[in-house]
Amino acid sequence: MRNVERAKQIAKSKGISFAFVCTQIGKSRGYLAEIIANGRDIPEKMLEPVAKALGVTVEELTGEAQKEKPAPGGSELDKRFDALLSQMTDADRADLLEYMEFKVAKRKESSNG
Repeated sequence: MRNVERAKQIAKSKGISFAFVCTQIGKSRGYLAEIIANGRDIPEKMLEPVAKALGVTVEELTGEAQKEKPAPGGSELDKRFDALLSQMTDADRADLLEYMEFKVAKRKESSNG
């Protein structure tokens, strides 16, 4: 499987948009979509930033290592978060995701400025 397809699967499984990943790696919103459309892989120099934005290792992104993932909801905070998420509608979760992406982008802006 191409690394960009793996990135797409990882992003989908984590509820992360490609636009958000592109923002995190300093590329235009359509950067990854263009790579998919052109049938290419993510360039090697961009693997680490993409993996970091997705919260995985480069090895997980490229499929070179099948690391065992920690059980979901390991910490008390994760358990509380998961419990609340399970009670929300898809629309509410989409709103929450948008807010979280906004907060991360703002934090990134303030740390760069």
